[in-house]
Amino acid sequence: MMMNTVYYKLWIVTAIIIIDLMLGQVSAKSSKADKEAKKRDELAAKIQIIIYKGNSIDTADVVKVPITRPDILFNYLDLDKPLAIYVHGFHEGPSAENTQTVVDAYLYRGTDNIWSFDWSKLSYYGYGTVVKNAKIIAQIFAITLTQLIDLGLNPKGYHIVGHSLGAQIAGSIYKSFGYDIPRITALDAAGPGFSGSKDNRMTNESALCVHALHTDGGRYGVEGDAGTADFFPNGGKRIQPGCPRGGGLLTPKDLCHHWRSWRFWAESIINEGAFRATLCDNYDDYLNGECDGNPVINMGYGAPTNARGRFYLTTRDASPFGENYSD
Repeated sequence: MMMNTVYYKLWIVTAIIIIDLMLGQVSAKSSKADKEAKKRDELAAKIQIIIYKGNSIDTADVVKVPITRPDILFNYLDLDKPLAIYVHGFHEGPSAENTQTVVDAYLYRGTDNIWSFDWSKLSYYGYGTVVKNAKIIAQIFAITLTQLIDLGLNPKGYHIVGHSLGAQIAGSIYKSFGYDIPRITALDAAGPGFSGSKDNRMTNESALCVHALHTDGGRYGVEGDAGTADFFPNGGKRIQPGCPRGGGLLTPKDLCHHWRSWRFWAESIINEGAFRATLCDNYDDYLNGECDGNPVINMGYGAPTNARGRFYLTTRDASPFGENYSD
C-alpha cells in the first residue's frame, strides 16, 4: 500500500512538471508571437503606398497613404484597370531614378493603376538588417493585399514589379498570403544575402507567373534561374553594353549593369515589342545561332504569362535599348 502511495505521489509530481513545461512552451510561443507582432507594427508604421494619377511623373497628382490603411487605398483604385505596384530596392525610395522612370512609363502608357511601395525609411539601414527585415516587410505587404482583395480588388488583376531587394520582398509575399499572386516581375533580384534557403527569397513558386530579368547576375543580382521564365539580355551579366568597367561599390558606374534591368522594363512598358527574346539553353548557343527557329517572345511588360524557360537577347548600348524598338 505504501509503495502504491509513493508511485502515486511520483506520478503527481511528474504530471505537474510536464504541465509546467507545456505551459512554459505555450508562454514562450506566445511571447515570441507578441514580439513578432510588435516588430511588424513598428516596421509597418514606416511604410506607405504612393498613388500616382496623371500623364507624367512631372505633373502627376501624388497621394501618400499609410500601408495600414487599405480602406483609403481601395478608394483610389480604378477597378476597370489592372493595378501595378512597383517596389524599389536598397538605399532607394520614391525619388530614386528607377522609381521615377518606371512610374513615368506607366503614366505615359495610361492603362494601369500605378502605385509604388515606399519602404525607403527602412531601406537605408545596414544591408544585413535590411535583408533580415525583408521577410517581415513582405508579411506587411501580404496583409494589406489580403485586405484589398477582401474589399474588392480583383485577385487576378494586379502585378508586382520589384527591383533588386524590392524583388526579393515581392517574392516572399506568398509565404504569408492566402491567395495566388498572379504575376511578379523581378528586375535583377538582389543576390547578396539571398543565395541560401528558399525560405527568404524569390523562387518560381512566388507567383503563378514569375518573370526574372537578369542583368548583373553573380554581382548585385541573383545568378541562375529564379522564375517561371528567365530573361538574360546580353547574357544576363556584366558587362552590359554601354556600361563602364569598374567603379566603386554602390556607385552609379558600378550599378549601371544592375540598373539596366529597370531601364529595359520601363522601355518595354511604352513599347511592348522593343525586346524580342529567344528560347535557348544558354547564351553561347544563342549567339552561335543554334537556337534560331526556337520560339521568340517579348521581354518585359508584354511578355506572355505562360512563357516557361530561359530566353536570351541582345540590346543596344544606349536608349532606346530594344533592338526592335519602334516609334
